[in-house]
Amino acid sequence: MRTLTLALIAILAATIAAPSQAQTTLRMAILGGVSQSGYGEAMLGVPEAIAKATNGKVKVEIFDSLIPPTQLANALRDGRIDMIGGVHPYLTGEEARFGIGHLPGLLTTMEEYKLVLDAYMGDLIAEAWKTRYNGHVVAHGLWYENPHFSNKPLAKLADFKGMKIRTHNAEAAQMLTLVGAHPTQIAASEMTGALQRGVIDALSTEWGSAISLNVQDGAKYMAVWNFSVNLGWSVVFSNAVWDKLPADVKTQVATGMKAFQEERFANYRANSAKKRDTLVAKGIQFVEVPAEEQQKAFTEENIKTVYAGWYERAAKVGVDGPAVVAKIREILKKK
Repeated sequence: MRTLTLALIAILAATIAAPSQAQTTLRMAILGGVSQSGYGEAMLGVPEAIAKATNGKVKVEIFDSLIPPTQLANALRDGRIDMIGGVHPYLTGEEARFGIGHLPGLLTTMEEYKLVLDAYMGDLIAEAWKTRYNGHVVAHGLWYENPHFSNKPLAKLADFKGMKIRTHNAEAAQMLTLVGAHPTQIAASEMTGALQRGVIDALSTEWGSAISLNVQDGAKYMAVWNFSVNLGWSVVFSNAVWDKLPADVKTQVATGMKAFQEERFANYRANSAKKRDTLVAKGIQFVEVPAEEQQKAFTEENIKTVYAGWYERAAKVGVDGPAVVAKIREILKKK
């Protein structure tokens, strides 16, 4: 009888403890094929970061081809996936808040982006994910720098005239149009082949993405033009999935992913430079763009036109664009 009683107590104790020990498995969809990019490296690190933060209570499984890249946000909104690695540039045409970092002359460095993200913009972006895509953001970050890759040097503004250039966001496309180029949309997986076949004359993509996609097979030169400097990403839970997590697990995830975000920003400069050096080692020549040539693109009229387009897109989603820009300039103490 005593043995039976002890056994029953042990079973009861195990039953009571089971819920806190149970593991939650979540599916996370990301953009595939760019594992060496700032985005790709971050997304592939999310499972480990969350498992560590929750002591193994939450397991994240990565799917990099389950959902087409341009459908990631819609899949989250419709409840077809638990989490996504959100790609801001792909969404700027429909959600202006994701394009703030692309506005010419506003956030010109990673450091400025981080400062404004922490003080104001992070909440603005999180609100966009929440209200438009039913998502809860646990981390923000940046892709590495985005040069233009081409078969002729793009060292002068005049070199853009008539060029068919693959780009990935509304603000950069508008700026390219203003300097005489023809912006073209092509899926990342098709960029290198399109450049080889002459379908496009140049393309804009991130250092790390270029490595993943073997852009050196189609390009001889790369040059950084500040048409859209800061391209963002977010790690986003479905609201429904987030709401079901226990309170203590939510706290663990939030704390762990905040630390993850800080680490990514702290290592951004060094990691970005390594990617550029890798491309140089692969035979792509880095072209230094003179400051005076950069400045030629940023005429008062060009900047006014790009901002006007962004203000119009912002108004469509109920955002006061001029007020947002004024707030950011106030934070940065810029006129």
